[in-house]
Amino acid sequence: MKKLSILVCLFLNASFVYGLGGVDGGGGNGIVCRDLNRNITEVRMLDLYEGEILYGLQFSDRFNDIESALKEVANKMNNPYLEYLFLDTYQNFKMLPAGVRLEPINDSGHIFIPNNCKIEQVANYYNSKSIYIVSDFFNKMSLTDQVGLIVHESLYATERAYKVENSRYARRVTAHAISDNFYFDDPNDGAPTKKGLLCSTPTFESGNRIGNYVINPNLKKTTSFWAMPINDSYANWRFQFLTINGHTVYSKTYIDVDIDMNKFNFPLMPLVHEPSTGNGITSYRTLISKLDTNQFFGYELKNRDVNLDMFSTPAPPPGNWMDNWSSNYMYLNWKGFDPGDEVNKAQFLCTEVTLFP
Repeated sequence: MKKLSILVCLFLNASFVYGLGGVDGGGGNGIVCRDLNRNITEVRMLDLYEGEILYGLQFSDRFNDIESALKEVANKMNNPYLEYLFLDTYQNFKMLPAGVRLEPINDSGHIFIPNNCKIEQVANYYNSKSIYIVSDFFNKMSLTDQVGLIVHESLYATERAYKVENSRYARRVTAHAISDNFYFDDPNDGAPTKKGLLCSTPTFESGNRIGNYVINPNLKKTTSFWAMPINDSYANWRFQFLTINGHTVYSKTYIDVDIDMNKFNFPLMPLVHEPSTGNGITSYRTLISKLDTNQFFGYELKNRDVNLDMFSTPAPPPGNWMDNWSSNYMYLNWKGFDPGDEVNKAQFLCTEVTLFP
């Protein structure tokens, strides 16, 4: 195997940067209930209401204040960086004057609401420094729902940065994060700490190129995972995920796969000078995860050429470097929990990366 080393910022941390930088157009929906005189009686975050109905989650008014609550939620999610993201989001809330409402943003994909209530726009993430909040609704929320709104706006900003088109996943994560009866597994438990094999679909969409440089590339829905051999035979592997189809993984999520080493030297191999038959091996597994349940991941390996020149260390030998090395050409298929959340025939590639503390 030719060793490849690149300095990698983990996708999880990268998503924070993009989430804080100018992702606009997202909304936060609330369930607004009124009496017969049209007076507001209750406002709840859609996330928490769905959490009760869909996942059997429980919520109580256990928080004392917003700042300490955001720290508690970040700790619960096993990621201290989230506290800074939550606080930054909250500090950029702009309360609208009483009586002012927001135009609806149809990105929630909700399917049910309580009787005598309606979905209304509580927040509009105009940009990272201006998140407009309907004060009439916010002031009617419990502290628990207010914290839920902050967490939702933070997580959905990172989702939109990676081209996610609705807030279903952000709502699901928010509900579990705020609930009393769900606990996250550390997503990095068992992952490499110094050097590892990182597999990923392309991070950027094609853009204008000057030589090897991409000008103004656009982030796309990315899937990435660590690939780790389970035993010395290198026939059994664990794929532990960082991102799935643009969604950041917040609780440990993995599949264990078997690879026929008589046919494939996963993930890199000397190039065999023969055309690909187009026939690979395909395997489907259910993701093992407390949070991302009922999701299916399929991988397919094909012997095809993939140019790894840009990552090679040391430099490739003289001549046509692809006469010497290739990679298995791999596809992934994934079907998520939410309707329409899936990807088919996405190419992915594995490279060895060195992590620095």
